[in-house]
Amino acid sequence: MNDRHVALLTTFFEAFSKSDTDAMERCYHPDVSFGDPVFQELEGRDKVMAMWRLMLSRGDGTDVTYRAITADDFTGSASWTARYTFTSTGPRGGQRGGGVLPLRRRADRAPP
Repeated sequence: MNDRHVALLTTFFEAFSKSDTDAMERCYHPDVSFGDPVFQELEGRDKVMAMWRLMLSRGDGTDVTYRAITADDFTGSASWTARYTFTSTGPRGGQRGGGVLPLRRRADRAPP
């Protein structure tokens, strides 16, 4: 267990639950790679954060729950659910996620 990486993931999900994109951005490495079914593969913190800002700016409140955060030196995992109310259409949308999150390249032994 890597307590520092658990804290990083916890900080990210706390920021996500508050729609605090500045705090979310501080959790990402500049060279992050992010895959999403809608946005496809995004490369780099600027593109990933543009996606989050778009998603979180179009809603009228975001409800995020998360649990079961674990991490080692290279990967972390969490189970999470996010629900959005889209102001332009009214209905709530949602995402459910979980699985392995890469925290650092294996060749990169320096702390993130």
